[in-house]
Amino acid sequence: SSDIYAGFSTVEPWLPVGADRDNANVASQSRDAGSLLTLYRRLLELREAEPVLREGLHEPLAAGPALVAYRRRSATRRLLIVLNFVHEPTRYSLGDDGPGQVLLSSVLDREGERVADHVTLRADEGLLIALD
Repeated sequence: SSDIYAGFSTVEPWLPVGADRDNANVASQSRDAGSLLTLYRRLLELREAEPVLREGLHEPLAAGPALVAYRRRSATRRLLIVLNFVHEPTRYSLGDDGPGQVLLSSVLDREGERVADHVTLRADEGLLIALD
């Protein structure tokens, strides 16, 4: 709702609630499939569903100046995380890691997409890819 704390709390939160609480609130973001709240909930679901995100080895990868990339790996699962920190599309080569399937895009619209040799990330996009 658009109440004084925008539905995020029943007591005064430690961060200020923005003046846009009529639009940026739990009720409206819960209905928006592309909202930041939806992304946050989806990330929490994946963390719960994928033990490798909590317990797997963290392996940083060389990705160039615009990207950060790393693997999370266990004996049975390999995930690739690629984050684009520039405001333009950027291509990432999967090299020996490919192929795979997108589990999550920070834009929340690429789940299930197959990737092979490379993937193009949109401006400011992050991808979580399950490697075959």
